[in-house]
This record gives sequence, C-alpha cells and structure tokens, in this order.
Amino acid sequence: MPDNLTTPVADATVLAAKDIGGVKFPQNLLNDAAGADAMGLVTAAPAANTLLGRLKAIADLLTLTNGFVDQLEGHLDGVEGLLAAPTPAGENYIGKTGGDVLVCAPAAPPATSAGTYAAGNVLGTKFQFPGVARTAGAASLIQAASVLCKSANTAQIDLIIFSADPTASTFTDKAALNVAPADYDKVIGVVSLSSWTSLGAAALGQNVAVGLPFRLPTGTSLFAVMVARGAITLASTSDLLPTVRIIPG
Repeated sequence: MPDNLTTPVADATVLAAKDIGGVKFPQNLLNDAAGADAMGLVTAAPAANTLLGRLKAIADLLTLTNGFVDQLEGHLDGVEGLLAAPTPAGENYIGKTGGDVLVCAPAAPPATSAGTYAAGNVLGTKFQFPGVARTAGAASLIQAASVLCKSANTAQIDLIIFSADPTASTFTDKAALNVAPADYDKVIGVVSLSSWTSLGAAALGQNVAVGLPFRLPTGTSLFAVMVARGAITLASTSDLLPTVRIIPG
C-alpha cells in the first residue's frame, strides 16, 4: 500500500496542508471547548511562545531548579557537618542574655592566730583568689566582697588586692602591714569592709558596691592580704573566710 492516499472530498473543499519535499502533510488543529486554538501561540511574559516551546522552557527551569536543589543539599550537608562537630573550647560566643558572676574564695581560710589583733596588723598572711578570670591575663571586675568572721566583730577589715604575687613583700601575722616598693604596681585597689552584720556568734562584713576593675598580667588569680583597722579578737586559726564576687570581662 502506498504511503499517501487520496480521499475524495466535496468540490471546492479546502484542505489545509503543508508541502514538505513535494508531499502534502495535513495540518491538524487542537481546539479547546470554546473553539480557541490550543496548540498555537501561548501568550506569556516575556514573549509569546508555542506550546512545545513552553514545555521546553518548563523543562529547562526544572533542570535549573534541580541543579539549585543539588547545590542547596550540598550546603545543608556542610551545615549539618558543622552542627554535628563538637564545639571547641574557647571564649568566642555569638551573644548572651544576662551575665556571669564568679564567686571566688581561697582554697582554705588564711591561717590566723587566736587572740587580739591591733589596728594595722596583718590578719594571717597573703592568699589567693583563684579563678577570677575566664582566661589567663583577662580583665574582670570585683563587684562585691565579704569576710565571714566566726567570732563577733564590728571593726573594719581592709582587703589589699594585688594583680600578681607580691613576692618582694613579707606579710607576717599580727605584724604591721608593709608593702615593698617593688610590689606597689601590683596593688590594684583596697576593698574596705566596714559594714558588719551579727550572725549570732559570728559576723559578716561586706561591701556590695566595690566596682573595682582589673586586668591580670598573667594567670587567673588575684592575691590579697587582710589588715585590721581596729582591734579584732579571733577565737581560732580559721576564723576569717574572705570572698569576692567577680563579673568577668
């Protein structure tokens, strides 16, 4: 059977055809319910396009979208890896609400003597306030200080605060305070505890508005010595327990 067939039609009937290589190919139209051409140009921005052209544009967009999704999945995998990795130790942080307060006291009460101290006497010897900064050589602020005295007391006690060990000075229990000139630049301030509250047999001296900033040259400890500014009578060698409250920088 030949490829091309001739079908009789009524006289003067026009058949739409397209000549390709000497062969007439019939043209077919696909209309919607209103009779409008469904296969011709489709109006759209940025320009009209054929249905097949539109389908190609959609296919191209899907290809581009799939590529974007692949890239996004790669980025998400990287973020997931970062979230899964342990956070290294350090001081960097994005931000926080509120603040830290470090409560620092000597590992043991400074050794004092049972008996009466005269005004100007050193109470015990020098001691350390460890952990007053988060990192070595950091800046912080002494916000408050206190001394718990196991004996009744109302006399003022001064805390002489040093940024480093005052190695040139000798602090002798029940002797007059004498800071060596070589240690002068280590003195960051004096906290006076003159407000005393009776706790019965004991007493608490405190200063809640110190506001003394400092920066450590090295390490994370402050050094201090207590000095009586009035006559004080202690009952034991562990009567005094000093404490500072630090707002770290």
